[in-house]
Amino acid sequence: MSRLIRNVVIVALFVSVGILHADSNWNVPYGSWSDTNNWAELVVPSSTDSVYIANSGTSVVSVVGNTCKTLYLGYNTSATGTLYMTGGTLTNEINIFIAYSIGSYGEFNQSGGTNLINSMLNMAYNRDAVAVYKISGGSFVVNSDCYIGRNYGDANFYQSGDSTVQIKGNNFLIGWYNGATGYYQQTNGYLKAVSIRMGCNATGNNGKLELFNTAKTEASSARIGETGYGEVNMYDSSEFAVGAIYVGSNAGSTGVVNLVSGSFVSNGRLYIGNKGNGTFNLGNASTTGQLGLSGSSGGDLYVGYYATATGTLNGWGNVNYKTRVRNNGRIIANGYAIDRTLDLSACNLVENDIDNTTDNGWFAIDKGQLVLSDVTVSGTQSYNWGEASADTSIDLVNSVRIDFVDGSGDLTGKLLASDRTDVPEGLENVIGAWSFSGVTLTSATLNFRYDDALAVEKGLSAEKLAIYQFIDGSWVRVTDSVDDTNKIITTKSVSTLSIFAVAAAPAMGSIFIVK
Repeated sequence: MSRLIRNVVIVALFVSVGILHADSNWNVPYGSWSDTNNWAELVVPSSTDSVYIANSGTSVVSVVGNTCKTLYLGYNTSATGTLYMTGGTLTNEINIFIAYSIGSYGEFNQSGGTNLINSMLNMAYNRDAVAVYKISGGSFVVNSDCYIGRNYGDANFYQSGDSTVQIKGNNFLIGWYNGATGYYQQTNGYLKAVSIRMGCNATGNNGKLELFNTAKTEASSARIGETGYGEVNMYDSSEFAVGAIYVGSNAGSTGVVNLVSGSFVSNGRLYIGNKGNGTFNLGNASTTGQLGLSGSSGGDLYVGYYATATGTLNGWGNVNYKTRVRNNGRIIANGYAIDRTLDLSACNLVENDIDNTTDNGWFAIDKGQLVLSDVTVSGTQSYNWGEASADTSIDLVNSVRIDFVDGSGDLTGKLLASDRTDVPEGLENVIGAWSFSGVTLTSATLNFRYDDALAVEKGLSAEKLAIYQFIDGSWVRVTDSVDDTNKIITTKSVSTLSIFAVAAAPAMGSIFIVK
């Protein structure tokens, strides 16, 4: 045989072997990954082989040293593929695709061992695809990006037990593209990521994260509703510890957080409605959670950051952001029919930087009470409660501007729901109640930005409103003027602070003192 012919034969042999081993196809209903007889090529996959489990079969990884280039679970149209990992190691040199093709189903079920992806995890890659990842033990590491709901389909990731999930790439995406839906349920275990993004790319993409028991999630940042819809629900003693958090990140997005219990903490800023629509519900009728900082200082809370945004913080409990609360949206103390408090007194600075032209402001409903930080008063000056200190024209609903003469002390203010047990009875159609204390004074005049929407709801025009002060066991009418244009009702000069209320004025000719 000539040297040329011999070399051609050798090259042909290598090429044929490469073709034979380039793809590894699962060939049995159920069996061990490490058994050569379970593969159509009769060879266990290597780090250069793409693996296809698409015959409705299940492969089991239980020992160390397993590897492949890229793993496909459910590759062909309407195909099904499952992998169980009970122990050992599996190294994917590039990607894992779970439910790759139209109408396919793929499942990765891990109860132990270490699953490593050196590039990306892609779940539900095509239309009508359904992808499932379950981890109840062991560790799962992705060195690049992770897509829970990559494209069109539905993806569900379930983490439990003492498992650990680490997403080391820049993006952990739940509900990514083309109407994809992603769901991550963490009933226990530890999840760590760089950036968590839910409901990405377009308004039709949905992402949801739910935490139960002692589950803990950590990340540098999170966008809950980046462009589409994002939602986080927390229960029990779970913890969500992230740096900067955006709820309703971009224009057109919607983000919702329901902190029923557990800890939602950050070491940076929380935006409820950044450019989109953000809602944060703190607690419910039975329990509440911890909202605030992971450290002892700093932190900013923004409700409605840009003019395009709508932001709402609703509920009860303590809000532990130390630097500021900037309210360009709606902050609602909701007691859920029990005398409860939404306490923002830890926020040293209260401000707003977008004029309210709608119904933004501060509210207390269903026996709720809102507490803001104290305001230090000194001398004959004007001070704002619930509005930026430099703003001479208050516009946030239920904010108050007080003109003091010889005032001294730390002004403690509270916004009260009219049905609370500590609001004295005797008034009709109350649309706002406040309690002020802590300042000695010669006199003061109070200007209340009343809730005009609630007044309309109760059938009260501006001329039918009055302001009352509770003095020595009686409600006393102290109205001086009502500005229907700016929705401001002003008191006469008063010599003490106590509980004030805006309510229906008495009928013409009546004398109003309620003992």
